Amino acid sequence: MISYEGRNRRTVNYLKSMYFDYPEWIETNVSIMMATWLKYRDEAEDIVLRHPRVFPGWKKGKLGDYSFPDASPLYLSGYHRDKWGTLWHNIERGLDSIPVEYPLDDWGKWDSWRTPDPETETEWGLRDWDAVEREIAETKRNGGLARGGGLMHGFF
Repeated sequence: MISYEGRNRRTVNYLKSMYFDYPEWIETNVSIMMATWLKYRDEAEDIVLRHPRVFPGWKKGKLGDYSFPDASPLYLSGYHRDKWGTLWHNIERGLDSIPVEYPLDDWGKWDSWRTPDPETETEWGLRDWDAVEREIAETKRNGGLARGGGLMHGFF
């Protein structure tokens, strides 16, 4: 069991939820799709700012000019091949891509197929371990739970 000591309130609640230890509130996460931000911009942010319990810690202007310079290739228009060999297609920036070509569309390709090296690569490029280390250190400094990884499309 991970200790609650030294953790911020939100992290303690997350851990209590995980351990069925009577959390103060039910954990949830609401995400707004990039296409929605691109279309509604400040109007969407006004809604977010009116609901701090759903979007805790949100500050006005957090998304800057809504240019999303670090957007995943999955949200950019066009065709993009990931490190697994899947070709993705997106018809409009901000929407999500769909896979249109698969590396194992024929089992005869199995012997020549290579997965990305998790030590050095992400789904789209090189893994920046220095950035990962900085993010974990910042999270711990703020009393958060250092967790990482995950799937490019979210948990489920």
